[in-house]
Amino acid sequence: MRLMTASAIALFAMGGAALACPNYQLSAGALSYDASQITAMPQGFSVSAGGDFTLDQCGLGNLGYGQFRSAPDLTLNLTGMAGRPLDVFATSSCDPALLVNDANGQWYFNDDRNSLQPGLTLPAGAANGRVDIWLGTFAGGGCPAVLSVQALAGAGQPVPQPVPVPQPVPVPQPVPQPVPLPASACPSWEVPGPALAFDASQILQPLSYVAQATGGTDVTTCPGIDGRRYASQVPQFSVSLTGMDGYSLRLLANAECDSTLLVNGADTTWYYNDDGQGNLQPQLDITNPASLNGRVDVWVGTYNDTVCPGTFTLQAIPVAVTPQPVPQPVPVPVPAPAPVPVPAPVPVPVPVPVPAPAPAPAPAPVPVPQPVPQPVPMPTPTAGCPTTTLEGIVVTTDGSALYGPDRFTVQAGGATSLSTCADIPVGAGVANANPHYSFYLSGMETYGRLEIEVTSDCDTTLLVNDAQGNWHFDDDSGGGLQPELNLTNTAALNGRVDVWVGTYGNSISCSAELEMETWNF
Repeated sequence: MRLMTASAIALFAMGGAALACPNYQLSAGALSYDASQITAMPQGFSVSAGGDFTLDQCGLGNLGYGQFRSAPDLTLNLTGMAGRPLDVFATSSCDPALLVNDANGQWYFNDDRNSLQPGLTLPAGAANGRVDIWLGTFAGGGCPAVLSVQALAGAGQPVPQPVPVPQPVPVPQPVPQPVPLPASACPSWEVPGPALAFDASQILQPLSYVAQATGGTDVTTCPGIDGRRYASQVPQFSVSLTGMDGYSLRLLANAECDSTLLVNGADTTWYYNDDGQGNLQPQLDITNPASLNGRVDVWVGTYNDTVCPGTFTLQAIPVAVTPQPVPQPVPVPVPAPAPVPVPAPVPVPVPVPVPAPAPAPAPAPVPVPQPVPQPVPMPTPTAGCPTTTLEGIVVTTDGSALYGPDRFTVQAGGATSLSTCADIPVGAGVANANPHYSFYLSGMETYGRLEIEVTSDCDTTLLVNDAQGNWHFDDDSGGGLQPELNLTNTAALNGRVDVWVGTYGNSISCSAELEMETWNF
């Protein structure tokens, strides 16, 4: 097993190059566990192995060779680990590599502890606190994987042995046999899962987390639990909620197998669903405020006692308040006044006027000719190097709206060769100074990546400037001379993101379609 450590200082000594290297400061958030929760058996997490940055580019080449992402794939906040080693390992269908930054800022790397699958053990004292984990690949590419951690028993201190004193030989006693413990136990809210905390205002948009759907105990055999099929003893999540008055809570699970949802509310009421979404996936809508303000425990179980990767989603939904009818005053009848007699008028003779001759008809007005409406000219592309001082067509949207692909029409092409633009470190072909679109994005940090691709009848290119000013370029990753970008640093997408669709050759222009879509992995 190749296992090495290096100071975290090496990562940040690389100046500007370190911006694309593995960086624990880019973590999207930590999951909290106590050692007692991950001792009996490994705790698995579904991730996607892969990355674009090699360790030798980041000043970490002495650790080994592999390609990793910038942000950690998993961040853990561990307690009760004093004196306990932590075992970290992965299983997948490809050749992954493992990179870990421990609670003391030390780096660890392993490639092939078990055949092509990596694993390493952090020594006692190295995992009591925050631990960041990356799962890359040895030679590029990627694949689905399961990343697992387990707290190991610490080594005991040697106890001085007294000098033996001769004793009479005892009568042999039968050796007590251990009483077998049940392989699994019923779900219980008494042992919390990884902690999450939200106010209702923070989850008005759907928020998703990686969650492994697991089996365990047949819930129908558990007294007091109104549920079915299989779930583990410890919940996958313990969510503390506030401000839920006036909101219902929607919970979804989506997994690669037939999953279930079991929930224990803040008032200890049990809720269960199997196929509420359809397609063998569950959905729960909890409306009782007493079950929502406080700790809500969530189990993502399985119908057939299997294990598979998936996601868990929660959202606060405002409860529509039906307005009460305003009482209308009852009209009081007003008595009609008595009629006053009116004397009849004396008729006065009226002279009959002599009819005047009919006037001649006026001539019909001549219609005034109206100007023919002219088409509004489209904005003229500006020649020059791409710049963010100009703005494209403005589109305001968020990560949840892009979860289903959105498509936009563009005219691909340009007048300036990107190779002549000193301020743009990447790129080929031609583009214009002004972007085709300027997207104002929000809520992107909860998604794993943003996919941007182009389809057209000519050889197109794709240039993107994200909200932090980073340039991204691609030519043919989509196949068939079409570009595709997958931006995984989604925190850098909250704000203005400019997009140019150019062409690889000069004097080439064609109609194209730009597609943008968020993904959870």
